[in-house]
Amino acid sequence: MLRESCDLRKGVSAAVVVGLVGLFQANPEDPVGSNLRISARGLRPSDEEKLVLFNSCLELQQQWLEGSNKEKFWQSVAQRFEASTGRQYRWESCRRTVNNEVKRRREYLKSYETGKASEPKSDLHEAIDMWIEILDQRDMIVLASQASAEQRRLDAAVDDDFRRQFTERLGQSRVRNESTISSTTSATEDTEDSERPKRRRRTRLNDEEDAMTTALVDLTKAVSESLLTTSQESKDMSTVVENIERRLEHLEANYIRTNELLERLISKLN
Repeated sequence: MLRESCDLRKGVSAAVVVGLVGLFQANPEDPVGSNLRISARGLRPSDEEKLVLFNSCLELQQQWLEGSNKEKFWQSVAQRFEASTGRQYRWESCRRTVNNEVKRRREYLKSYETGKASEPKSDLHEAIDMWIEILDQRDMIVLASQASAEQRRLDAAVDDDFRRQFTERLGQSRVRNESTISSTTSATEDTEDSERPKRRRRTRLNDEEDAMTTALVDLTKAVSESLLTTSQESKDMSTVVENIERRLEHLEANYIRTNELLERLISKLN
């Protein structure tokens, strides 16, 4: 009697399990699983559902490229997926499924490029490849932005250092010039004829100093403006690096030229 009761319980439990599985299984005539209203734990999406998932990502690619809130992006993907399939799928699951498929596809493409695999292309594969291109494009935008920010920081530091050195050297030159003019004036106060040429000399010296100072300031502005140009249109990081190297060479050339102008100015003042 006890054995029959246990067998009866096992039979009822098995029937309940079969019934629950039937609730979560997709209709064979419905390839995208539109009859799945409840997301069963451990139930994986079919290839057709994955295609819907990647198409949803592609439709929202602009939000991915421009937005910083990735959680909001995946929530939007989950909403589109549910609207297309009728299946509730958490945004975390959407993200995990997409990332796993992308990782698997990248590994496969590496084998294909080395001749270790053939390439049977499907609609799902094409959608995944298109999304990989979007991911790579986003990575390039981030890298270019970081390189441009670092370049602007370095340029600003060099510009500040240049201005500081220029101000210090110009101040020292003015001190030496004032000392020279003061001693020359005291030694020539007795003769009016010798004083007039001195005044003309000081006037010409001041005019030359102002001209040289203006030229240096204009040069500094031109260099700063040229260095603030970003590399947003670069298509790859090698182009960004080449642009940075060219900018540094340009900066070095202008720095050498500025030092030469400063030496000429100092020699004029002396």
